[in-house]
Amino acid sequence: GIGIATGEAIVGEMGSAQRSDYTAIGQVANIGARICSAAQGGQVLISPSTYELVKNQVEAEPIHGMSFKGVGELMTVYDVQQVK
Repeated sequence: GIGIATGEAIVGEMGSAQRSDYTAIGQVANIGARICSAAQGGQVLISPSTYELVKNQVEAEPIHGMSFKGVGELMTVYDVQQVK
């Protein structure tokens, strides 16, 4: 599945000259990874901030009360059904 979260993150090459990776660091990166882990098969799950940006372009069903490691409160994520 696919998980998408929108927000600010620090992105770039991290590591040493011998071994570096391009990565994203921050709460939004954690939320995106957690949402991705919850998505099954071809499912596309998006965060509330992403939903606010695309709600006029997609049909999505809310999934209330999801709990993710590293996120203090329960979260509603949206299961994208189709593009309008």
